[in-house]
Amino acid sequence: MQEATDILGPDGPIARALGGDFESRHEQGRMAQGVAQAMEDRSHLVVEAGTGVGKSFAYLVPAILRCLRKGERVVVATNTISLQEQLVEKDIPLLRRVLGEEATEGLTIEGRSPTLRVALVKGRGNYLSVRRLKLASQRQDKILADRAARESLHAIEDWAYATTDGTLSTLPPLARMGVWDKVQSDSGNCMGRRCPTYEQCFYQRARREMEQANLLICNHALFFSDLALRGQEAGFLPAYDHVILDEAHNVEDVASEHFGLSLAEGRVAHLLNTLYQSRSGKGYLAQLGLLSGDAGSVERAIALVEQAHDASRAFFEEVGDLVSRPREESAWHRPEAGSVRINDEGAVTNVLTPVMRELSLRLKGLKEAAKVDADRYELNAFAIRAEMIAQEAQTLVSRGLGGYVYWAEVGGEESAFRGSRKVTLACSPIEVAPLLKERLFSKEFSVVLTSATLSTRRVSAGESTESSETAFAHTLARLGCEGARTLQLGSPFDFASQMEFYIDPCDVDGPQGQRRGGGRGYAQALSERILKHVKATQ
Repeated sequence: MQEATDILGPDGPIARALGGDFESRHEQGRMAQGVAQAMEDRSHLVVEAGTGVGKSFAYLVPAILRCLRKGERVVVATNTISLQEQLVEKDIPLLRRVLGEEATEGLTIEGRSPTLRVALVKGRGNYLSVRRLKLASQRQDKILADRAARESLHAIEDWAYATTDGTLSTLPPLARMGVWDKVQSDSGNCMGRRCPTYEQCFYQRARREMEQANLLICNHALFFSDLALRGQEAGFLPAYDHVILDEAHNVEDVASEHFGLSLAEGRVAHLLNTLYQSRSGKGYLAQLGLLSGDAGSVERAIALVEQAHDASRAFFEEVGDLVSRPREESAWHRPEAGSVRINDEGAVTNVLTPVMRELSLRLKGLKEAAKVDADRYELNAFAIRAEMIAQEAQTLVSRGLGGYVYWAEVGGEESAFRGSRKVTLACSPIEVAPLLKERLFSKEFSVVLTSATLSTRRVSAGESTESSETAFAHTLARLGCEGARTLQLGSPFDFASQMEFYIDPCDVDGPQGQRRGGGRGYAQALSERILKHVKATQ
């Protein structure tokens, strides 16, 4: 049977199928060989491969061979949607067609012919819940505050009849994107097999496809969200044998975000407004009062929502004031404009946790008294979200996680209207290396990390080396994968002799530039300079 290097070679099936459209590259073969060896040994490999090496084919070919020949499951995670689309829509279909029977030559696994089953894995919140859409449609007059929200719901209904995948990627733009929250699939209110639309459910169908697949494609955010949940024995990806992290220069930042906590004012306000809006008198609890025989309990829950609104405003007002406080009046370190690092426990008065916890308990009580299954599940989800906010506020204010850095930040423009500010309280691990070492690199599956920028050493065109651990020392230490094999592959393109590098002396940071503010003036001035150079260089 052909190995990965042969398949990618000048006389391999890919070259024969694509003819002049495929160029065999030595660096690509070296990388494929390294990936195949890491998978065979269940070890770890860090690969820096310059532009033009063809990284995706170099890891997809050995990955597909493991799926077909060994019956193993491989997860490929990328950071960008564009690369996921390239893999799923272009690279994998091409390789599936080109390899065909040459990859297996009549092999059988557990008595069956091996088959490549590919699934693009998305987070649950990307999927439409048919049941919740019907519920929102029935109750729209009481749960949606304005005409724009109702029009957004109608747009979702129209799309739901035509969509084949039921995910956000095909949903047209909405005037009120927040309406999606009322119709998306949610673990907290999922009825499972009891759901009357279970067989129609887009998420359940995708989950079945995922569990049957042996090549899973996802993004970094989903992969590290799953990895964080596995620490709580609540992961959602099926067991896998190998992991490939492309665009791996982003891994530290994404992992840090998903192992941390972030509590934004908008998130709290959205939950509370969904439950009840005093200005319009609408929301989930308003319609529940019409359906419930115990109007008093609902009214008490509405009163708690209004108390929570007040507590949230006070809480985030204090957080925002700390950010804007002059430095001499604050013991806080200011790492960058718009944010401050929190060095002391209790820097913010936690008026949010008690009321959100009480609200959660009240919602659970309503859930027990609800007469309709749909309301029990909706109330359960709301109660879980309220309790999560309570817990996160407590952890952030008390600095309850050791080895984490805590900060507050304000986005948007400062103005007399607080609604224009986006206030957030957050924390993330100071180092993700110990967490990744424990949850990723200490397991029995292989891990391959690849990117064009992972080392501190520059290589010339066509150069490759396996003895460059010093050049990768920073990456290995920051990610907790010391001891992993390293491979550095130069680009097959000779950039030094094939390109010129220009520095434009034009200052576009003047009054019209507004670079630091990200204004239109800078974009206009920059685009004019780009156009000038495009014309000059043809």
